[in-house]
Order: sequence, then structure tokens, then C-alpha cells
Amino acid sequence: MTGRTTTILGLILLTGCYTGTNEFDQVPFGADGPGASGAEEGGGEGGGDGDPDASCLEPDAGFSALRRLTRHEYENTVTDLLGVSAGIDQLPMDARDGLFQANTTYIDQVMLSGYESAAGDVASAAVPVLDQAYACDEDLSDHACAEQLVDTLGRRLHRRTLEPEDRADYLALYERGGSHAEGLELMLGAMLQSPYFLYRIETTVGDEEVGLVDDWALASRLSYFLWRSAPDDALLDAAEAGTLHEPEELEAQARRLLEDPRHWRGVVDFHRQWLGLDHLDDAYKAPGIEFDADLRDAMIRETNAFIERVSTSGDSWLPTLLTSNVAHIDDPALAEIYGLDPESMEWGEDVTLPPERSGILSRAGFVVAHSHPDQVSPVLMGHFIRTRMLCQSVPAAAADIDTTLPDHDPDLSMRERYSKHVEEPKCAGCHVLMDGIGFSYEGYDPVGHFEGERDGEPVDASGMLVGTDVTEPEFEGPVGLAEKLAGSETMKECATSAWLAFGLHRQGNAHDACAYEELLEVANSEHDSVESLVMTIVTSKAFRLRRSTPDM
Repeated sequence: MTGRTTTILGLILLTGCYTGTNEFDQVPFGADGPGASGAEEGGGEGGGDGDPDASCLEPDAGFSALRRLTRHEYENTVTDLLGVSAGIDQLPMDARDGLFQANTTYIDQVMLSGYESAAGDVASAAVPVLDQAYACDEDLSDHACAEQLVDTLGRRLHRRTLEPEDRADYLALYERGGSHAEGLELMLGAMLQSPYFLYRIETTVGDEEVGLVDDWALASRLSYFLWRSAPDDALLDAAEAGTLHEPEELEAQARRLLEDPRHWRGVVDFHRQWLGLDHLDDAYKAPGIEFDADLRDAMIRETNAFIERVSTSGDSWLPTLLTSNVAHIDDPALAEIYGLDPESMEWGEDVTLPPERSGILSRAGFVVAHSHPDQVSPVLMGHFIRTRMLCQSVPAAAADIDTTLPDHDPDLSMRERYSKHVEEPKCAGCHVLMDGIGFSYEGYDPVGHFEGERDGEPVDASGMLVGTDVTEPEFEGPVGLAEKLAGSETMKECATSAWLAFGLHRQGNAHDACAYEELLEVANSEHDSVESLVMTIVTSKAFRLRRSTPDM
């Protein structure tokens, strides 16, 4: 261990900032942390070493709170089922539960008004196209057609067969319309405001504390995991037949959904939320910095295409995500940011990026998403990687600490501008965890350009990754950081816990430890592709089970 590393660790311990490796305070899996229990040989939830933990043989799962559709899920559902735009700008902003958007919070009257307004607009736009998507037989009367549409649309929008009283209420609304079209608009608008549409309502088979989630809800769990949208008719048919909870049927349906192009919604949405790439959607930069909506959209397309490539390559997921330098670029301005000549490029073809780009951490979109409007921030970048990609915590600054950002001075290096962090003892212990990572982005500007020299001298992009299982913490630039993370068990365990939380639609806890252990076993195998990880989650007991009450 070098003298510098010893000093850094001493600062951390003295200030009480370092909280230990693998703390997983965002997605805990029990008192002993992730991996405390084993997975049963042969794919159950028990031990990977053939000596199953007895606790993993018992049904167990964490509690899933009632949750509203996210804006993205609402939009996809309306588009898929009705073929019209959802108008999600009227909907309330999504709330997070841990890493991911979940909308488990209460709603107020303003939120309700937004849902009412969106439902009216969607219904008004959708009724004229219902004749194409849900055409009734020509010999049916208007009322008989309305009855047919109530049954068809009701099952799809409620994601289960309508209860008789709901069916009667919708038909009563239809009859209040002055015409067939007006009646359908009233009926559809009410369906779009129903709790059965807006909420992911789940019930448990039987009265046990932990039991199988009912097949209708299981269909929604599967479709909203993979498609971020409602179940299709084939999935609803399996739910209605009562066969979806059978492991073979569930696996077959999951593989069918994975063959549909819509499954990229789930894969992309996982990466966008986990990696903070959703911050790109409303990113802006300071006046004088060339950055507009077209360039931002090009970055979104490029990162999405990269995620799709990583997920379809069949290679090991995490190392490919962190180290691949292949990109699909369709915008000249973005090509120039990457140091490529737009005039010599063959548009539509993949390109190999320069050596200072490796994996997602050095993509322009990632840099933009985790920078201030006027400068790259070692604190933002380091804090994000430390907490989101290593699952470790960094305490908030004390109330008496001045957190004012240093002015951006192009004549000063990032280290010089943020020198106060190491000069002030109350700051140093925590900031070494963040800044030691973030300083590796020296040379990048807030739009993602890279300049390897300043005043004719190479920039100092050295970094330090302490407090993990990495034995040699020094590295150079984001490329070196990516290589360290790609070989880190801490990173792999954290990423695995993120996948599980996303797939189970809840923050994991000790009750999900066996499902986590099973997924980690796959992540540590040679079959650690995205498809393998997804299928392991879907076929786990935790995916099919529901705990009826939260832990107190």
C-alpha cells in the first residue's frame, strides 16, 4: 500500500466518513449483506455450492407497495392499447423508491386533475381510431358494439376481466352520451381514470403472509418489467386460464416477450434510471456552451443504441457495458465531440471511438448527465459512481460547511478549483471518496469534449478508487476507472442488486436475499448476459410471491 493510500484511508477513518464496502444501504439484503445465503442447486432459491440454506427452501419475498404507473409506463400503455399519444406532460412527475421510479406516494387533488385532463385528451383522440383497432361486426347495433368494446378494452386497460358492477357502470356512462362516439369517449375517459388502470393492484392467492401473487397481477409484473407496458392478449389469456404462475408457463411467456421489440423498453429504462441517464432528458448548459435539444437527443439515441448493443451481444454484460468502445452515431455535432470527422464517416455504420472513450462512463451523454451547466463536477461524478454503482454511502455535508461551487476558471485544473476539499479536514475524509473518482474526468468539458493537454502539458487525470475490493486503487482517466470497476466484485454485487430491485418492482430487503444470491451466481458465471439475468429474475420465487404486509 502506498503512502498516499495510507494517508487517505486514515483521513476516512478519522472523519468517520467511510461506511465500509458492500454496505448496500440502498438495497439491503439482510444483516450480513448481499450473498449471506446460498442458492439451491438446480435453480431454486438456495445455495450455489450444493448445500442449500434451509431458509431459502421456504417461500419468502419482500413487500411490494401499491404503485401508480410511471409516466413512461402510462405513455407506453396508452400507445400500445389505443394507438394515440398519451399527453404525459399533464401527469405528475414520477417519484422514486430507492433507485427507480415507483410512484408509491399519495396523490393530491392537483395530481388527480392532471390524470383527469390527460384521460379526457386521450379518450377524445382515441375514439376516432377505435373502429380500426377494435372494429365491431357490421351487423351489431351501437349498443352491442359498446358492450363488445367495454369487455375488450376493459380487460386490457384494467389488466384483468371486468367485475360485473364495473361493466355496468361503464355501459351506463356510454348511455349518457348524446351519440355513439360521445358515449364511447365518456366510457373510455372513465376507464383511464380507474384505479385498476392507474395503479398496479396486486392480490395474493390464499391468506398466507407470503403467497403467490394472483395470475392477473403476475402478468402485469412480467409485462411492465420487460415491456414497460400492459400485458397483451396472449399474456392475459394465460392469466385468465390460471396457468401463468406455473414456472414453465411463466418462463415460456417471458421468452415470448423477450422476442418482441418492445422488450428494449425495459432494458433501456433499467440502464437509463440506474445510470442516471434520464437526467439527459432535461439537461441544459450555461450560455456560451454549444448545447441544444438536437445534440441532447443525439446523445440519448447514442446511449440507447449502445445499451441495446451491450444487451444483444451475448457477451458478459457488465464488462461490455464498462469497456466497449463501439458506438452508433447519427449526428455530425456528436461525432465532432468524439473527435471524429463527420465528412469521412459512413452514416448508419458502427464506429470505434478514440482511446479516451471506453464504455458508458466516458460517453458524452453520461458526462452531460452528471455535470453542472458550466463545468464537470468531480463531486457529482464521484458521488454518483460511489453510491449508485458501488452501493456505498457518503454522508451529507455538515450544516456549517460552505458548499458553494467554485467558479469555473479555465486557467485552473479541476484539482486546483476543488483544493478546499482536501485542505479542510472536515471535508477531506468524505470528498476523497468522491473527488478521487471524479478527478479522472480532468480534460472533459460539460458537453463531453475531451482535451488531453492544457498549455502544452498533459492533463492530470489520475484517480484513486479506495474503499472497495480493488487492490491497486490508482488509475488514469475514465477508461482506467472503467477497467477497475469491471473487475470489481463490489461493483458486480451492486449492479446485481440494482437489476433485482428493477425486476421485482421494489427495493430488495432481507426477504429477497435468496433471489439475490441466485442472481449473483448467474452474474459470476460465464452466462451473465442480459437475457440470462432477466430470465433468472423472472423465474425466481420472489418474482411470483407477494408479502401481504410490510416489515414494521
